[in-house]
Amino acid sequence: MGTKVTTMAAAVAVTAAVAAAPPAWGAAPQAAATSRTAATAQAPTSAWRDGAFQVDTAAVVSRSDLVLEGPAWRDYQSMPLGNGHLGAAVWSQDGFTAQLNRNDTFPDLKSAGRLVVPGLFDLASAPDYRGRLNLADAVLEQSGKGMTARTFVRADRDQLVLEVSGAKPGEEQTAELDLWDGRDPTTYAASGIGALAETFTDSASGKTTGAVAAVTADARDVKAAVVDANTVRLTFKPRADGRYRIVVGVPAYTGGDVGEASRQAVEGATADRVDTAHLNWWHGFWKQAAPMKITSPDGTGEYFEALRAQQLYTTAATQRGDLPTGQAGAANMLYPWQDTPVSPSTWFHFNLRQQVNANYGAGTAGFNAPYLNLYTSHLAQMKAWTESHWPGADGVCVPELLRFDGTPDGCAVDAEPTWTNRILTGGLEVAHDLWRQYRFTGDASVLDQGYPLMSEVAKFYLSLLEEGDDGLLHLEHANSFETQWDTTDPMPDLAGMKVMFPVIAGLADARGDGGLAGRLRAAVKKLPELPTTTRDGKKVYAWSATNEPAKNTQNTDMEPLSPWGLVGPGSRVMQDTFAERVFPLTREWDESPIWAADLGRAADMERLLVQGTADLQKFPNGFSGHGRNDDPASIHNMYSSWNAVVANALQDALVQSGDGTVPRCRATGPSTGRS
Repeated sequence: MGTKVTTMAAAVAVTAAVAAAPPAWGAAPQAAATSRTAATAQAPTSAWRDGAFQVDTAAVVSRSDLVLEGPAWRDYQSMPLGNGHLGAAVWSQDGFTAQLNRNDTFPDLKSAGRLVVPGLFDLASAPDYRGRLNLADAVLEQSGKGMTARTFVRADRDQLVLEVSGAKPGEEQTAELDLWDGRDPTTYAASGIGALAETFTDSASGKTTGAVAAVTADARDVKAAVVDANTVRLTFKPRADGRYRIVVGVPAYTGGDVGEASRQAVEGATADRVDTAHLNWWHGFWKQAAPMKITSPDGTGEYFEALRAQQLYTTAATQRGDLPTGQAGAANMLYPWQDTPVSPSTWFHFNLRQQVNANYGAGTAGFNAPYLNLYTSHLAQMKAWTESHWPGADGVCVPELLRFDGTPDGCAVDAEPTWTNRILTGGLEVAHDLWRQYRFTGDASVLDQGYPLMSEVAKFYLSLLEEGDDGLLHLEHANSFETQWDTTDPMPDLAGMKVMFPVIAGLADARGDGGLAGRLRAAVKKLPELPTTTRDGKKVYAWSATNEPAKNTQNTDMEPLSPWGLVGPGSRVMQDTFAERVFPLTREWDESPIWAADLGRAADMERLLVQGTADLQKFPNGFSGHGRNDDPASIHNMYSSWNAVVANALQDALVQSGDGTVPRCRATGPSTGRS
């Protein structure tokens, strides 16, 4: 990698690196961007020099900063900040507003509260207002009317920090922390700290979660008071030099002394510097991630570069907990809309795959750990569910829907097929991701953790396969995702078995389970060929071996290409399947640009990336809606799935591997799209 390539889009040049040289940090963002642009114009176009990759990581990342042309007055214009446990949506309503969301307040993922600082209205409304979400530092930088404000969620602690300079030293300021109707927090105010605390008990599992939000200020004459049942307020004066710092600590809380929890939550708020560990963490993250720089005559390439960078940023800002963030592909941690998360307590497996796949190509596979843990840590619950809801089956059925406490929703043979019941493919995909995680990271403990689940998934499929009159083993009465219900040999499952049975057999041998290995190898030989059908006179892959109408728009006939890699660009059937696929790009999870990249279809990938971004990206912060007609001012959901699709497509366009090896990039023309 690292040579200049023309990839997929006409005259788009890409420079990328898996490992980068240490970046130069510290210059003011605007000045740094100007100087780096000038330097880039004089620099070689290749990142491969002197026998190594030479990339100014900070300069590349800064190209994708979110620049605010004006203040974000509306909630849907909010800027996202997060540390993987605590997220914040920040906008300029009432001067400064930040909604605070933890990713573990199950079952409803209710917000921890909202911070409002009216004293920043002059900054936000100033004619010379400037704003920038600095991705490299994960800091929102704002200025105007002689004031500056830096806002960040500390990478090393669950604290939102607002640092202000240029305020009038003698003018009293306020900071309110509040909740809304329908909430029932415990309030606290003492010793310059105000707090709201609330716990939530899940009726299904009995588990208790919650959060305390505690606010204090590093300033003069700091006082805290309870305003009403849902509001606490700080009053204070800036320091003599016009500076002050507000810190809101938002740790997990399940009950106990609110005062002590609040004091611990804001610990360190008055230190000289509170951003050192934060900046070190984020700089280390960007050095770990594979940077990508794209240039194009019309700016299209740069736009896609920015969407990919924002996907990496979102990953680091949301995926550091025990369980993944982003149920149904939604960026719930970064919402500004009070208590309106999407699918708060339950994960759709299909809507996790886009982000997980993007991490492999970006060099950020470590952030897949919460996703893998969701399934491996709940093996016992899924096994018990399978035993009671799928009589006669062995092993474990991994459901399409899985609750935070490990309760499956689906995988019930005694219930009729539905949108999610009888979707079985999740087990094969999780097994596949465990295998890929091991291959990408080299961490053998991933297989130690994952093999019990992988083997149980294999046993489940072996117990379901039935020999037909043709002497082959068939899977009956399973859904082909949501597209077809109650089918025979659904394409996702059949392709997954062909790939994963040999892999799990090898792992079984290594662990002394020769019996399972033998059964899997024997079964592979008796699996039917991938089902095909005819469209417009062309032989193409089918959704399943059952000729039934579709109920949803997932093109499951593309599964042999991705994620399973059974066929590639040399397959005429696969090429025709892509060209004749039934459903156009309609949702933020549609992987059509990835398939185009994997098939070397340059013009198609460019067209689909442009189309999908134009149709789906609804929000100024780069997130998308769920459909083409979504209005960002009225919908209360934002999704990260499309940015993950963009990242996957760009990464696959640059480097592809079909035989277990990754070749070094080479120059290529747009006719092939291969690199």
